[in-house]
Amino acid sequence: MTGFSPLKGAGPAGPEISVIIPTFNRRPVLLSVLAGFADQLEAGLERGEPCFEVIVVDDGSTDDTREAVTAARGSFPYPLRLLPAEHGGPGKARNLGIMVASAPILLFVDSDLIPGRRLVAAHLAAHRQHPRAVVHGPVIQVRTLDVQVARRQRARLSDLSRAFFAGGNVSIRKEYLLRAGLFDEELSRWGWWEDLELGERLRALPAGPGERLRVVRTPGAAGYHYKPPLTADRLPCLCEREAARAKSALVFYRKHPTLAVRRKIPLSRVAFALDRLLAAGGWPEKPWADRWIARAEKSGRGWLFRILAWVKLQHAYFGTLRREWRAYRRQLNRGS
Repeated sequence: MTGFSPLKGAGPAGPEISVIIPTFNRRPVLLSVLAGFADQLEAGLERGEPCFEVIVVDDGSTDDTREAVTAARGSFPYPLRLLPAEHGGPGKARNLGIMVASAPILLFVDSDLIPGRRLVAAHLAAHRQHPRAVVHGPVIQVRTLDVQVARRQRARLSDLSRAFFAGGNVSIRKEYLLRAGLFDEELSRWGWWEDLELGERLRALPAGPGERLRVVRTPGAAGYHYKPPLTADRLPCLCEREAARAKSALVFYRKHPTLAVRRKIPLSRVAFALDRLLAAGGWPEKPWADRWIARAEKSGRGWLFRILAWVKLQHAYFGTLRREWRAYRRQLNRGS
């Protein structure tokens, strides 16, 4: 492996937990995330021997992410590594981070998730109490990159993931990931569902004699997910993402053709029927639909804009999923 800086400030025994952050073209957000790790409570920062390291895997960014992280690295009071990689999706980037991480516990944080001040300490405390656990922290939606302002947001019950394993704010012992086979890099190419797919394998993994891994949710490990406001000019890009997410969803289902996965996607006649009703006549795909949505935004009718944009995004997902599902069924019928 190349492209790493030496550890700075690690204790003689090495870090207890490695924070792995995959990133792609998110320089301003990423710098706020890294700044958020500079004041972690109960993390040994005041003694100059932090109990954690941070590994940023740059997934082939085309902006100045690498230069910005390199320039800022000396200002952070914790060990920071930068791993440049070819673009292959977040799952592949996380796998690279896993293989070079030096700690026995791995904490996965998205590059748009600003950490709360006790995020690292809360994850570590949960693992000390529950050695065979997948530990989740809340993911709280915020509209600001100001670290201190973001941290004023309160967590809700809905901010804690109900998944067995979700990559935004989750930690696990490295040994279990190695045994489960890491992130599926076929799904990583799409950039969706690779964490939930890994969760299916981790759920079935024996963690000890007669035991399996358990999920522990710790409200103290809060993270603040930066989500910019929805605007009409962002809709085409977001619709492309939803279409890619739908294609990846079917790959996920083909790997795990279970009722549980169908519910996660979701793949059901009810969902398809609702999409056909809301997108009657395929209006979200018409050339004039974008003009209508843009007019609703400019006119100040925010409620109408949000409804129309939501239907368009839902149709980008479910319309694509329905087409992919039909093609898959035809393929099965030809093979039978």
